[in-house]
Amino acid sequence: MPNKPIAKIGTELLQTGLLQFGHFVIDGDVRTWKLNTALLPSYPDVLWHLGQMGQSALSGLEVDRLLSLKGDAQHVAQALSLSLRIPLVYHGRETGNPVLDLVGAYDVGHPTCLIVNDAAASLEDTNLLSEAKRVGLDVIAIIAIYSTGLPPTSDKPVHILLDIPQIVQSLAAAGQIPTRLQDLVLADF
Repeated sequence: MPNKPIAKIGTELLQTGLLQFGHFVIDGDVRTWKLNTALLPSYPDVLWHLGQMGQSALSGLEVDRLLSLKGDAQHVAQALSLSLRIPLVYHGRETGNPVLDLVGAYDVGHPTCLIVNDAAASLEDTNLLSEAKRVGLDVIAIIAIYSTGLPPTSDKPVHILLDIPQIVQSLAAAGQIPTRLQDLVLADF
């Protein structure tokens, strides 16, 4: 399935309230925008589309497990799991023992795709990757819903589904947000 044009995705994110503008303090960082991924299950068409975008990102890769943190990224991981018919393993708790923390069907030797919310923040934390490796999940690719900063560096391919700067520029070009707001959001990157 071809991806929707960036302008249509941006409009959907804006109209649904998934993409919000204001003054947000998230993990100590101040930003002028927020992608409210917690609301994704309330908008099944958007969630389904993100799953389709993830499916396109994985084309050509031999992945037989998906891995996500419990929380917002898990919604996209579930959509992707259902569309690809690939089992999902998620990080369910923090005991320090990956056998207890990672919930799902897995054993040694599974090529795996990690699904995260924010590439910039999530890839700084290597705990989940090391836990996955300890139980035999071989993370070979990463899908991020968005990124709040510079393109992440990783030894694995990273696919970012929603390019927020490009979406904001598209919204401003269409007159859906003021140019000044576009400039403020772009300054966050």
